Amino acid sequence: MKNDTSSIESNLNDIEQLIIKMESEDIELESAVDSYGIALKKMKSLLERLNSTKDKIQLLKQDGESLFEEPYTDG
Repeated sequence: MKNDTSSIESNLNDIEQLIIKMESEDIELESAVDSYGIALKKMKSLLERLNSTKDKIQLLKQDGESLFEEPYTDG
């Protein structure tokens, strides 16, 4: 599980660095467009990974003396 977190954090850091690069006044247009494309791909991959992780979350609930698992829902 730690690798998943590390990978998510790593992707977020990569995206942040790409944004910083694109905000630079010294960047050439072609490089900015390339960085934008890379950032979009990383964001898409990250969103898919986060949605997959969200689907795996289980909530433990207590009902009297017994515990049971219930799938996570937003509502």
